[in-house]
Parts: sequence; structure tokens; C-alpha cells
Amino acid sequence: MAAAPKIILVCLTAAWLAGCVDGKERPADGAVDNTFTLKGTVSVLPGATLTCTKGDPNKDCAGNLYWGLWDKPISNFAGSPPLRAGTVKGARNGTTFTAAGIPVKPQLYMGAFLDDNSNMVITSPLPDKGDPVFFSLGGFSVKAGQQFNYTIAFVLRLW
Repeated sequence: MAAAPKIILVCLTAAWLAGCVDGKERPADGAVDNTFTLKGTVSVLPGATLTCTKGDPNKDCAGNLYWGLWDKPISNFAGSPPLRAGTVKGARNGTTFTAAGIPVKPQLYMGAFLDDNSNMVITSPLPDKGDPVFFSLGGFSVKAGQQFNYTIAFVLRLW
């Protein structure tokens, strides 16, 4: 199970370098749109595995958020680009973001990290030791046309 964050990070890297596009054509005018809108919220939950130090830019639990959605479980999507991925600059506890036009799939899985020490390199967008990371263990389903609210709850740092 310890290897799961590395798999997520490799897949997130592929998405960001590819431009975060799902590669599917959008429906023509009048066609049924089989997509949904994601409304995400960042939740930082300090505790035993995540501490936040106010005033310390390397551990303040605030920075750029990088996220991705897959249609396969974390243990099964190595090498698969996400359906959609994105970046939210200056994210912190309570930050919200919206992404529209995400293709509906039977199950979706989220992966994300918060670059709170601001040293992510665009050619290799991966968290480094100490960045808060998140990945969903269970999938979720969404109906076409729906707005789906999802909380990315950061409770641990990459070690």
C-alpha cells in the first residue's frame, strides 16, 4: 500500500504535461451532454500525520493544488492518464474550485497534492517529501448534468 502515492503521482504528471484534456470531442449542439461539473473544496485537517505551521512557508498547508480524476481504482490506473486534471493556485483550507465538462463514468477516483513549499517543477509536477497528499480509496459515481461536490481532505504528508 505504501507505493500507491507514487503511482498517483506518475499519473498526475502525465496529465499535467499533456495539458489536462480528456481527449474526447464534446457533443454537437442539441446532443445530450454526458458530462458533469465538479465543485471541489480543499480541507486541511491537521492531526497526528499532518501538522501546519503558520508563518512557515514550507509547512503552512497552503500553496498550489494539483488534482486529477481517474476512472480506475488507485491500485489499477498506473500509466493511465486522468480523465481530467487541474491546478488551483494559492489553495489553502476552505479554497473551492470548479471544473466543468468532466466525462461521466461508472466510478471516479480522485488524487491530489498541495505544494505547500512552492518548489514543484513544471516539467516534473510531483510532490516532494513533506507535501500534503490525498487519494480516494473508494470510487464515487455522478450523473450527467449534475454538479458534484467533493472535499479533498488532506490528513497526511508525503514521507
